Amino acid sequence: MQLSTTTPSPLYPTALRQEVRRAARLSHSLAVLVDRVDPRDACFVWLLGRHDEIHAIVGGVMREWSEGRIDERRAAERIGTYVRDLEEPLQAFFHPSRASAATVPFRPHTDTLIDG
Repeated sequence: MQLSTTTPSPLYPTALRQEVRRAARLSHSLAVLVDRVDPRDACFVWLLGRHDEIHAIVGGVMREWSEGRIDERRAAERIGTYVRDLEEPLQAFFHPSRASAATVPFRPHTDTLIDG
């Protein structure tokens, strides 16, 4: 299974497809943010490599699912939990009270991570 920015196959179960899309939006946003954040900002180090990390995590979970080692529910749960765990520090870094928030808009894109 290859990672890409195309829409996941409609053959994927709905819950899994939704979590993959959510992860893809976050991945895209992080890739954009790392190029816009001042390298002296504390969040810069946190952002480095997150885009690739998301691709690796989602790809690994999707591989396990496609090989039948985990079911749809567990795969969606793993991806969803991982994404939520990344969203919390991201929101803390870009909370309106931080100076970075005004210069770095956070607007998720609709790309996804896997080919159908």
